[in-house]
This record gives sequence, C-alpha cells and structure tokens, in this order.
Amino acid sequence: VLNSSGKAAFQKYLDRGGNVVGVHAATNCMLIRSCFYSSGSQFQGHPAFTNATMMVLDMIHPSTAGLPPRWNVTDEIYNFVTDPRDLGAVVVLSADESSYRDPSRGESAQGDPHPIAWYQERHKGTNSTGLVGRSWYTGLGHAAAAWKDDVFMSHIIGGLVYVLASNTTRAMNPDAIVGSLGPKYTPV
Repeated sequence: VLNSSGKAAFQKYLDRGGNVVGVHAATNCMLIRSCFYSSGSQFQGHPAFTNATMMVLDMIHPSTAGLPPRWNVTDEIYNFVTDPRDLGAVVVLSADESSYRDPSRGESAQGDPHPIAWYQERHKGTNSTGLVGRSWYTGLGHAAAAWKDDVFMSHIIGGLVYVLASNTTRAMNPDAIVGSLGPKYTPV
C-alpha cells in the first residue's frame, strides 16, 4: 500500500508519539503490518465466516465498557501469528473458542484466551526514544452489517476515544509534534 518513503514516514509518525487504530484486516495490511507486529501481532488465518461468542476481559476500558460480558457476533474470527501480550499489549476482548469451529487454527501461538481486541500504551519494538503513542486494534469488523450495529460501533468509538486521549498528537494537544497541522494545512 505504501512505498518505502511512505513506510518510513509512517514509522517516523509512530516513533514521535503517533497513535494508531486498526480494525479487522489491519493486521494483514502491508501498510501497517510492521506497526501492528511491533504493537501486537499479525494475522495468521481465520475460519469461514461464523457465529462466535466474544468475552469481555476488561469491563472498564472505553472499547469494551458498553459491551455485554458475552457478546455474540458473526464475523471472521482471526488467529494471530504471536501473542500480542508478549509485546506488552493488553487484551480486552477474546473469542470463546468453544463457541465456533475452526479447522484453520492449527499451531497458532496467539496465546490464551484467544485475543480479538487489545491496546498498548506504547509501541514496543519501534525506534522511539521520546513520546510514545497508543495503539488499539480489533479483529472484528468484516461484515458490513457490523458497521450498522450499535454494540459494535460502541466498541469502535471506545477504541478511538482511548487512542485520542493519549494527548501525544495534535488532534488533542496543539503542542504535540505529530498529527494534523490544523487550519494552516493545505493538501498538496
């Protein structure tokens, strides 16, 4: 998706305190694969579109505070190459693996419970020596119907609220060194 200079610019943004939100295939996108690998994990595979039960592991986090403790979804339930907790991520939503059949899971090293949504206060593995932003990711969001569902949208909006509250980008802090340049900015 990005050429080498675009990838370098994105990495610089992260290294200077930039924040990032990823939804569903973001962990499989060439644009941010390395970003999400350093702040969580990378997509490995998924079973066919299925009904599954999600379990809220953190009822206080903004992305899960409005969700029922056990939430039934229809989606592609992603498996990941590694456990995002190994890099400091905090899993807030997991898949109940007994609620669906997944012949594709194989030898996944994603950890238990099965991570679906997580956040991280900083990007371990980046070159950052100064400010570090926040990342938030959810593996849900494949179905168009999800984007019309109030429960799913509260999950997404909560993730955005969490990330923007970091105060490391110009979206929330005019003195930050990364983000929108505000009203003076004129796209080229």
